[in-house]
This record gives sequence, structure tokens and C-alpha cells, in this order.
Amino acid sequence: MVPAKRGLQMRKIRPKQIIIWFSISLFIIQLGCAHAPPRPPAKTERAQFGTIGIVSSRFIPEAKSRGTFAKEWLSGAGKGAASGAEIGIKGCGMFALEMLAEIGHPLVILLAPCLVLAGAVGGAVVGGVWGAVEGAGKRAGKVQQIEAVVNNALSELKIQETMAEHLLKTCRGLENYRFDLLKEEGPTSPEEKLTYGFLNEKGIDTALELSVMSLGCEVGKDWSIGFFMTVRTRLIRTIDGTEVYCRKFEYKSGNQNFVSWAEFDAQKSREEFACCYKSLAERIVEEVFLLTDLPLGPRREGTHGLQPKYPELRYNFWSTSLEFVEVDSVQPELQWEAFPRAENREADDTGVLSRISDVSYDLKIWKADENDLPGELVYTRRGLPGPSHRIETSLPPSTKYFWSIRLRSKMDSHFRVSHWALSRKGGYFRFVTPDQ
Repeated sequence: MVPAKRGLQMRKIRPKQIIIWFSISLFIIQLGCAHAPPRPPAKTERAQFGTIGIVSSRFIPEAKSRGTFAKEWLSGAGKGAASGAEIGIKGCGMFALEMLAEIGHPLVILLAPCLVLAGAVGGAVVGGVWGAVEGAGKRAGKVQQIEAVVNNALSELKIQETMAEHLLKTCRGLENYRFDLLKEEGPTSPEEKLTYGFLNEKGIDTALELSVMSLGCEVGKDWSIGFFMTVRTRLIRTIDGTEVYCRKFEYKSGNQNFVSWAEFDAQKSREEFACCYKSLAERIVEEVFLLTDLPLGPRREGTHGLQPKYPELRYNFWSTSLEFVEVDSVQPELQWEAFPRAENREADDTGVLSRISDVSYDLKIWKADENDLPGELVYTRRGLPGPSHRIETSLPPSTKYFWSIRLRSKMDSHFRVSHWALSRKGGYFRFVTPDQ
């Protein structure tokens, strides 16, 4: 049992405090233009990677707040809180410091720009934040003070370096590449584009540059809060400065209420940070080094990749879109076709199948959001030995889900994964759990 004095308990949070927090945290900065994902590096490009230097950027990530509630607040009562189209920390920093004494928890300062960073910060940083603002009162310079406190906390977290360390840890399972973790070599601003010619002289053939661009909170219509982080990944050939690959990856947590993020010394916040680093590192490694076009091909049923068997695909008669098919249990056994299929063998006139071994399957399940789109990732399994899997935990009844599978194997003794299977008409496959 958790001691009563530890953390932030539910009964200690008053509605006024939560409203204050939202008033502080809602500053709006657009994420930027969306672009179609680039193709992963080709086999010939991967063969030229040589020694890869993992380089972390040296700038502080941008803190953001976004979401449906934030937009509505900006267009309504909050519009007068700051001029222009942005509500930043300058617009509410003074109010934050004035209310800190009443709320009595240093989380408020860091929650303002980036949701739950204080939960990931150790006691020394939290103590430093408290000491920096305690007794500030209504003195001049409060806005500058809170900005400095936030930047110092972000700096203490060493987000850029931690992301690079997680990537190196994930890369250790790749037997065909050599990696070196390089410190103090990355860009000092988001705009700086280094060509890394100086690394070529040190025996580095390819620079894998990681830049945590932004992080913060996304506020939903029900005032629930999700954490997100975006990372830009660049691959640069050091001999001539050519950018081989560039893409932004984003991690998005499930939404929780403010109390869930903050209680028990922000335990949930710490766990989410760890999950975020791990998930982003795995996605980057998979796309840069593993993803390839395995011989799966489209099916006449309209799917790319492996065909689901249970639950089956069912299309709406009028719109031809995918329906959410009800399964027989809150722990359904999902089934899909095995690889290789008969048509794969018939079409294999070049001997590709003979180069594939150690076949297994990956599975992911996402909870549908309020717009019936894939939202929170709630279940994942890697390396399943056969073409079926019974969900090991009970899912909530009467809830919509998306799911997909992909092939994991060795090809020419190199680990490879396929693209996630989907319907050409409706994206990922769908099901809904039965009533209880």
C-alpha cells in the first residue's frame, strides 16, 4: 500500500487546481506541415552504411501543448490572454508563479509547458525548481524566471542524450552493423544541417543524427491528457555529406486525467517517459535497418500483406468501408494466414523463398479514438511462432479496436520485417469486443 503522504493523492486535487493547471498549460504551437513518410533505405544503401556514428543534437526540445480542447480554448475565452495566434509561457508565466503557493506542488511549473516532465526529473531537479520559484511573490521578472526554470529542467533531463543511448541499446541486436555513440557532435539548433565530413576522418562512414524536436501534452475534449514526443532522424554519408534518409517519428501515449499523471510522485509520468524512449528507438531501428518489401503482395480481397482470418474483413454495403466486426470474447484469438502462401510458392521463379528463414509474426492492437481512428497502442507482441494468438489480457467490453500483423524473418541471414498488413479500403483491420 502506498503511504498516504506519498505523491499526489486524488482527494488532494480540487477542481480549481485543475482549472488553474489548464490555464497555465494551454499554449498553442503548430507541429508543422505533415509529409508522406519517405521510403526506408534501400538494400544497396544499407550495404554502404559501414561504421555508423549515432549523433545526438545539442539543443533543448520545444515544449508544446495541442489538442481539441486547446484549440477551442484559443478561439474562445483564452483568445484574449495573449496577442496573435500563440499562447505561450509568457502569457501565463506570471499567473503560474502566483498560484504556485496555493497549489503547493512543483509539478505545476513543468506541467505548464510539457505536461509531466517533473515526474521524469529526479528529486534534485524538482528541488531546484521549487527553490528557484519559492518566495518569488509578485516581483518583476517572473515571466523570465519561469522560462529559465523550464529550460533548466529540460536541460537537466538530457533528453537528446537519453534518446541516443536508447537507440544504441536497441541497435546492439543488429549483427551486421557497427555503431559508435558520439557526444557533443550534433547540431546546436533545429535549423542547423551538418554534413559530418569531420567524422569521416575519424572512421565514421554514416552519421545517424537524432533530434528530439518537441514534446508536450495533447488535451482531449474530455480534458484528458496524452504525452507526445517527436524525433527527427537523419542519415548522412560522411564522405560527401549526402543525406540518405530523413524522417520524423512521433510517440503518443494514451490519455489520462491530470491526477493519474501526477499522483504517487508522478510514477505514471516516469513510466511513460521510459516507454516513449523505447518505442521510438524500436521504430527508428526497424525502419532504417530492418523494413523491406518481402514477397507478400496485394490480395484480391483488397489487402496488403497477410490476410486476416478471424475476425474476418467485413465491408459496409453502401460506403465499402471496413466495419468493426464483433468478436466472441474480450480475449479473442486473432488468426491470420501463414507465410509462405501457396501463391507465393507458385510465383517464386527466382528462388526468393529459399533465402527466407526463421519466420515469425508481430501483432499490434490500437484502441479506436473518439473519431474511430487508431489511437492508443494497447497491445503488442513480437516474434509469435504461428499465425494465431489469443489476447493474454481481457479487453474492455463494447470497445472498438484496430489490429494488424506483419512478417518477421531472416533474409540472406539479415533480420527483416515487412510492412504492417492493412486493407486498401480501410487501413488497419477492425473488431469490437462484445457486451458483458
